[in-house]
Amino acid sequence: MELTLDAPIQSIPSIGKRIAKTLSQRNINTVGDLLYFFPRKYLDRSRIVKIGEIQAGQEITCLGVVRSVETRKAGKLKITQAILYDGTGYLFLIWFGERKIEKIIDRDSKISVSGKVTYYKGRLQIENPEFEVIEDESTLNLLNTGKIVPVYPSISNVSQKFLRKLVLNALEKTYISEILPAEVVINEELLPRHNAFYEVHFPENNQLLERALYRFRFEEIFILQTALAHLKFNYQKPDAGIAHSGSKELVDKFISSLGVLLTESQRQAIDEIISDLKNSKPMNRLLQGEVGSGKTIVALSAALFVASGGFQVAFMAPTEILAQQQFDKYAPFLENIGIKCALLTSSTKGRQRQTILEGIRNGHIKIVFGTHSLIYDEVKFKRLGFVIIDEQHRFGTMQRLMLREKGKNPDLLIVSATPIPRTLALTVFGDLDITSLKERPTGYDLKTQVKTVHLNTDKRHIAYEHLRKEIENGKKGFIVVPLVEESEKLEAKSVKDALDFVLNYVDKELIRVIHGKQTSLEKIEAIEAFRNGTARVLVSTTVVEVGVDVPDATVMIIENAERFGLSQLHQLRGRVGRGKDKAVVYAISDLPTEESALRIDAFVNNFDGFKLAEEDLRLRGEGDIFGYRQSGPSGLKFAQYARDLELLEKIRGLSFNYYLRFNDNNNSVKMILKEALNRYSNMELALKA
Repeated sequence: MELTLDAPIQSIPSIGKRIAKTLSQRNINTVGDLLYFFPRKYLDRSRIVKIGEIQAGQEITCLGVVRSVETRKAGKLKITQAILYDGTGYLFLIWFGERKIEKIIDRDSKISVSGKVTYYKGRLQIENPEFEVIEDESTLNLLNTGKIVPVYPSISNVSQKFLRKLVLNALEKTYISEILPAEVVINEELLPRHNAFYEVHFPENNQLLERALYRFRFEEIFILQTALAHLKFNYQKPDAGIAHSGSKELVDKFISSLGVLLTESQRQAIDEIISDLKNSKPMNRLLQGEVGSGKTIVALSAALFVASGGFQVAFMAPTEILAQQQFDKYAPFLENIGIKCALLTSSTKGRQRQTILEGIRNGHIKIVFGTHSLIYDEVKFKRLGFVIIDEQHRFGTMQRLMLREKGKNPDLLIVSATPIPRTLALTVFGDLDITSLKERPTGYDLKTQVKTVHLNTDKRHIAYEHLRKEIENGKKGFIVVPLVEESEKLEAKSVKDALDFVLNYVDKELIRVIHGKQTSLEKIEAIEAFRNGTARVLVSTTVVEVGVDVPDATVMIIENAERFGLSQLHQLRGRVGRGKDKAVVYAISDLPTEESALRIDAFVNNFDGFKLAEEDLRLRGEGDIFGYRQSGPSGLKFAQYARDLELLEKIRGLSFNYYLRFNDNNNSVKMILKEALNRYSNMELALKA
């Protein structure tokens, strides 16, 4: 009976309960899990050498006949010795420990053996070699020697030999169906899926191994892109949304009242978004921009357009600090032109909360600023027409969909202060249309406004002395650390470390502390004290990365700067120099690795957020790259963003065209979407939506 990829792992011969439990600890629970447990490297044992040609220090594979096998004890240690002869010379084989070698081979056994040759007491030998008994010399159907041999990630109490045997058993007994469309496999000259599994585990040669790995990269990207096409075109069906008819004149009046001069990028973004809002096809757009490029004004202009047409807007921020700041800064201007606003967070209590909830229910409140509190069941909108999610990478799919479901196909605008590398735009954000703000307001140039300096830890006093002088001149400064508390596992500065050090330069009453373990009220009070001047120094973790707007802050000291990503460092840099005075950012780091040195150098010398995002991706590799968007899939296993940009672009075109031709009515598309659900569990709600 043939197995399927979703068959339990115990369906494979040789796997009992004990082995199944061990494999389960590595998330290998099905036959498919085992076959997707790819080797971490390969040993090329395909070249057979004669014993008479080998030299000490070589990694070799040779074939021969066993001339003798004997065991002895050295104390409690069992030692097995065999002598191999191939007509050109003798090779001694030594195994240490209870391996029962003498029960597997005996005199006259033909074996293939691999390992590193050493010279000992005038003879060539291999200690603990891998070997295999040759029963049919015409085929040499070997698993461990005499070919390119897979080496798997280690699993406790499971040997490489046993793993290879399990994988071969699975391959021989499993029906592996094709998942990609036949036309794609043929046109792109891909290895069939079944062949690719064989070649990735037991490659015939290096060329077929490369083709197999390419096949899996291609398959992975095609499945993801087809799922993204499904998300995009199912949400954005014509006439499924709201054709808003707000007042552009009111938007212009709002912008004028703010006293800001829009950049060309902002004007284009507002026009682009309002054009989408006027269309009955639901908007599904990402607004990304440089530090200080004015994303919030663009988002609120769109919100005002929707509100002036009679619909409600939910503006969700990741933290109470950011929601409070947005409400305090912009609600007065909106209310002056007749748009009722409210702030709803977990700190909103009692009668005030009930009044706001009632105002949302009856439609009197048009724009609601808030946090995840907006998705609670008690929050019911009368006519929700537009959802804005600020700093969206801090929200998951479920939160986004729950907020959307409070209206009838409301338009969606996702705002990101972290510029998205092009490869991520094609994958993680592939279901969204993208608007980018690359200009900063007139007169605000980050490179001339903010100087960035790297200091080793033994020179950190220079930064703190500068901070002291700026405080004496009435300015303010940030100190950012990677840890809330001291850690035995990590050598990095904590809030306490920084606080102890800065007290040598600044009076205690001028310092406030803010970090993620504080209550929302404590954070807001610390920020407010810093903003109104009661405090002059804010010691913080990265909770100040986005949204904190204090124009007279002119110094930022980032301790252990190597522990932050480039995009994160760039965001932190954007917190200072926001007023008329120039600022300095000090990146304190002893540069413990080459990668950290390259990252800090890029940070000091580059002020383009889009370029830094690309460089961050290149330097840090894949990592937890989907931290950019938790609402996206859990990550790619085979494809690499930095390497596969051209492949991503090619496959995106193929998959989107294929989906548009067949939509969801085609069995091939259905099978691909089912596979996407299995692989990318975080996409589940979105794929079902």
